Amino acid sequence: MKGSMSEGEGTRVDVSPPALHATRLMRPIPAADTVAAHMGGRREKVKLCSVSTLGSHRAQVEQLPSHLYPLCLQALARYRLAMQITLDLNGDRQAVDVSPATLLVDLLRDRLHLTGTHIGCDTSQCGACNVLVDGVAMKSCTLLAVQLDGCAIATIEGVANGAALHAMQEAFKTHHGLQCGFCTPGMVMAGLEIVRRHGHDLSRETIAHGLEGNLCRCTGYQNIISAIQAGAKAMQDA
Repeated sequence: MKGSMSEGEGTRVDVSPPALHATRLMRPIPAADTVAAHMGGRREKVKLCSVSTLGSHRAQVEQLPSHLYPLCLQALARYRLAMQITLDLNGDRQAVDVSPATLLVDLLRDRLHLTGTHIGCDTSQCGACNVLVDGVAMKSCTLLAVQLDGCAIATIEGVANGAALHAMQEAFKTHHGLQCGFCTPGMVMAGLEIVRRHGHDLSRETIAHGLEGNLCRCTGYQNIISAIQAGAKAMQDA
């Protein structure tokens, strides 16, 4: 719908379409947030704000040139489709905005740049994406990030103590429990889970059973089992 001339300018503006005002947001828009883009050879800016009533947030844009509608809608998607969650990630408490459909593995790799968590199958079979959630090994390709609000997440990057390898990592190195290394982060996490569940005195059969959710295409598993067995004992002695 056409509106009045913008104050102090000779450019006709459109009143913001009802769709913008009806947009329900997952969180309020920060007071200073703007969205900018190059339009027609000049840089255009749109000021975004929101109205909050009883915990419900809705977009508010008073007047907007029609050619900027798509830009504004695109900007609002950050808020309409985002939820803020808080994670204790490798001991560092941080808040992140995520889409409700974002998988944990994608958040870790693409947004937080923790690429030691690998994607190997997309079918929840290989275990290369294993992380610890509140101390329990889980496949991050099967978890929605929003499910984990408030949880402690440990990735392979958080296992070592600085430059000093964890006892389980050191055992993989000593016992040649890797070749190409792609599955190794998930195997180390699986090893820590086996220790958590069964203690430090592990039989090879117990370890083999515990690795049923992890695939390796290189080693034949024997050295991996030896590494986990040795790592479990070293953890006890540490």
